[in-house]
Order: sequence, then C-alpha cells, then structure tokens
Amino acid sequence: MGLFKPVWMTTNWKKENAAVDAVQKITDQIKLARVAQNAPIANVRMWAVEKMTDQVILASIAKNDTDSNVRSKAVQTLTEQSFLIDFAKNDKDSHIRWSAINNLSNKSVLEHIAKNDNEDYVRKAANEKLASINQFDSDDVEVFFKIIADCRFAYAWDEGYKAFSKLQTLCGKTDVRLIKAMFDMIYRMFGEAEESDRFANHVKEYIPEIISVDFVKEYIYIADVGINIIKKLRHIIPVEMIIKACNEINFSDDEKKYILTSLGIAQP
Repeated sequence: MGLFKPVWMTTNWKKENAAVDAVQKITDQIKLARVAQNAPIANVRMWAVEKMTDQVILASIAKNDTDSNVRSKAVQTLTEQSFLIDFAKNDKDSHIRWSAINNLSNKSVLEHIAKNDNEDYVRKAANEKLASINQFDSDDVEVFFKIIADCRFAYAWDEGYKAFSKLQTLCGKTDVRLIKAMFDMIYRMFGEAEESDRFANHVKEYIPEIISVDFVKEYIYIADVGINIIKKLRHIIPVEMIIKACNEINFSDDEKKYILTSLGIAQP
C-alpha cells in the first residue's frame, strides 16, 4: 500500500515542492485538514493550514503542532474571536501571541495586551491594532488610501483589504483610483513571489470585479511592467478580453504583436 501513498506524505525534503504543489490543488476541506494534521514536512502542513476554514481544527493545530511556523500560520488563519483571545492572552510563545493580534477585534482585550504583555513587540502590535480599529471609524477617504499605500508585506493584507472594503462603500466599487490602489497593493505583496497562482487567486477571490477590459488596458499600457502583471494573472483573464484591450488602445501592429507574444497569445 505504501506504493500508493499520496505525495504530501513524503518525508523526503527533495520532494517537498511536489508535495506543496499537490496541496495547492486540494480544495476539499476534509482532505486539507488531513494534510494539515498528518503531513510529515512542516512546510506542507503550513500550506494546507493556509487554505483551511474549520476554526476548531485550526485552533487545535495552533495549539498542538510541533512546528512554531505551522502554529503561527494556523493562528493567522483563525477568525473566531474566542480562539484568538485565548492565544493572544495566554500562549507561552510570544510570537503566537503576536500572530493572534492581527485578526483580533476586541478592543478591551487589545488594551489589556497593550498594557500587560511582557514583550515589547507584542504590546506594540496591540497598540497598532487599536489605532487601526479606531481609524476605521473614520470616513476620510485619504486615510484608507494611505493604509493601502503603506501595505508592503503579506502580513498587512488584512488591514489593506479592510481599507479597500471601506473605500468601496465610500467611493463605489468601480472607482478607478481604488481599483488601481488595491491591485498595486496585491502586486507588492504577492507579485514577486514564485507562487503566481497563489497571487492570482487572491485577486480572483477578493476583488473579481477588477478583471475587466479597462483593468487590462490600465496595465498593458505601461509596457513590460504591466505586461508582467497581466502575465501573472493570465490563466484567469480571457484571451478575448486582452485582445479587445489591445484594440481599444490602438496599438500599432508591432506593439500588439509584442504584447500578445509576451503573453503567449497567438495573433488573431
């Protein structure tokens, strides 16, 4: 039976990339939970954890996994406030307490942590989270554009997306400035990563309304940098949409050929 063991069960680090690729293709939550709890290689478990939604299992992994990075990823994936409060206040590992703060929204708990945690960086994170929560009571459009502009790393994704959601209410979902600001944020966070599928899925999951002819025009117009962005999203943008965008910009035949060839699209 060992011959039919799934690749994610490998103990051979040379097969880790193949195991991660296999996990990325899994969508069934029961299978993901099995991987997250049983895969021998920590990085494989971590990729499964990132795709999970079951709060009870995530909390169990966050408490019991033998690898601190897997525990941290499980905490960062949690949204259930009761679990987050427990980890933020009581976990012996200060990094786990710090990780729990990101999705924590209870002001009184954050205030307690900001005053009482024995690690300065955890107290600082709680204070920053409180300041962020207070910011979101504002209706100042520029405040939220600044939050998005300041997002540089994946751990800031939640704050950036909340700012985007607030701006959708204030500006409307089709506001061009908003769409560009949000996509630039996503590109800064995920665009340089090797996992272009993961990057594209964030776009598809969170802001599918930006995938349009106007969106494509916005980026192919800025030459190679923009083409690279579209290339990373190539498998979720219809060919017809890209061709229409090229036609609407009125590129020369040579320019159009260069763009389409760069994107792996045959000339119509």
